[in-house]
Amino acid sequence: MPKDFSQAALWYRKAAEHGFAPAQNRLGLMHDHGQGIPTNAVEAVQWYRRAAGMGYAPAQLNLGLSMTWGSGTPTNMVEALRLFRKAAESGYPPAVYQVAMAFKLGRSVETNQQEALKWFTKAAELGLPQGCGAVAAYWADEGNHQSAAVWAESGVKKGDACSQLVLAHLLEGGKVGPPNKPEAFKLKKLAAEQGLARAASELGYDLLYGIGVATNPPEAVKWLTVAAEKGESSAQNTLGVCYDDGDGVPVNHELARQLFLRAMEQGEGLAMVNLARQYRKGWAVQQNDQEAFYWYQRAAEAGAEHGQLWLGQMLMEGKGTARDPVAAVEWLRRASKGGYLPAIQFLVQTLQSGVDVEKRPEEAVFWLRRGAEQGDPFCQNLLGFCYSQGNGVAKDVSQALDWFQKAAAQGYARAEYNIGLVYFDGTLMEKNVEIAARHFEAAAKLGSTDGSFALGLLYNLGNGVRKDVEKGMAWILSAAERGHPAAQRSMGLAYSNKPTSSSLIYAAKWLRLAVASGETAAQKDLKDVEAQLNAEQLAEVEKRVKEFVPKK
Repeated sequence: MPKDFSQAALWYRKAAEHGFAPAQNRLGLMHDHGQGIPTNAVEAVQWYRRAAGMGYAPAQLNLGLSMTWGSGTPTNMVEALRLFRKAAESGYPPAVYQVAMAFKLGRSVETNQQEALKWFTKAAELGLPQGCGAVAAYWADEGNHQSAAVWAESGVKKGDACSQLVLAHLLEGGKVGPPNKPEAFKLKKLAAEQGLARAASELGYDLLYGIGVATNPPEAVKWLTVAAEKGESSAQNTLGVCYDDGDGVPVNHELARQLFLRAMEQGEGLAMVNLARQYRKGWAVQQNDQEAFYWYQRAAEAGAEHGQLWLGQMLMEGKGTARDPVAAVEWLRRASKGGYLPAIQFLVQTLQSGVDVEKRPEEAVFWLRRGAEQGDPFCQNLLGFCYSQGNGVAKDVSQALDWFQKAAAQGYARAEYNIGLVYFDGTLMEKNVEIAARHFEAAAKLGSTDGSFALGLLYNLGNGVRKDVEKGMAWILSAAERGHPAAQRSMGLAYSNKPTSSSLIYAAKWLRLAVASGETAAQKDLKDVEAQLNAEQLAEVEKRVKEFVPKK
């Protein structure tokens, strides 16, 4: 038999008018949702009230919800809680859950998270899936990841969306075993498909940036739009970024701006950061560094780490405001406190350089350790370098190698090169050129021009590897083509030893590039080579230098 809400409403009304409480409650729901009859919240409340007066728990719950939201009746949180308690006394799980929500949010009672937990637990034990999710979320917030996982897994078995999202966070962050981002993505998708806006927002973000799944901007936009339309501020912000950058949608700066403003109304700090970016770049508004600074400052003061980082950068550069390196460092520290890696990296480089601010090598090591312990290869490698040099920390080759190896295990080329240096140099430990060569080659294959150049020199000399000048020059050329100054000088010297005019033109080209890159030792070499060239040949050198584009 096909569904016919109009006929259903007719029969429910007959039963309701005869005093049958379940029919009265069902008729109220049909009025609330406009199923088969016109939507009428006032009429819905009247039917809920009649059924609730007969002690029917689902109607007590629905009447309490109407009073909570002011739908068809004035808002009355006190009476709503009384009704929830009444229904909960009869063991009705959704009502137990609403009592918990009252304590969690402070609806007509003082906020009490412990009391809320007690009621959420009771709802879960009565078989309500949402109760499992709420208890799991509580323990996750408290840092009790094992308890959170137990409750989340129980809720996942019952198909609860909140439980799916909590378990996804635990798996994604490696809180209950090694990080498992693909499995976390699957759980987020299940939750999003059930209509959980936060899950849809996170799903879109993961699809946009390839977290646990292949990057798919159009699919990301689909889920972000779903969440944004439900009022999820994080989705509105990320969707705005998509429209600003043309990821998965045509560029539309004005629509992006509207999305940022909607997200900002809900206190989304990142939306202020992205609004500032629009002013910085002149997207949908006139370019204005002062206005950009204003919005970065608002975001920073609201606690947005991205805003604190950008505020620090603008203060450091004097863009949109007076230059103030000291204030810049303070904002960078605030951004770094929560473990925000881009801020930690910028802060460390500032503290180590001593440009415009006092050098603080010990503090730099403190922040490097924070980043390194999060698994960031940049921080791991630089922390290893500090141990190898005794910069801000006592020199310790064992610690240096340990941190280099952690970074190298993640494919960080500079760390492979630094391990090679430790073995090649022989000052921190016994010299072993063979091991050094293996690490230089690993670095070179990961894209390190230093590694490529060092390996080339070893092949040329037969040091740690079988001598092979052809292979050595190929590695040096690879480094030179990617802009390595010393490699460019080496190529210039190699060509300068050949007497032909063609070779001298190549020599001059590489030596000019080396000098332009800051290789001062190449200046005399260049002068000697160019003295052997005529005006036409020098013009050819100039042409080739202008045409040079470093390979990636």
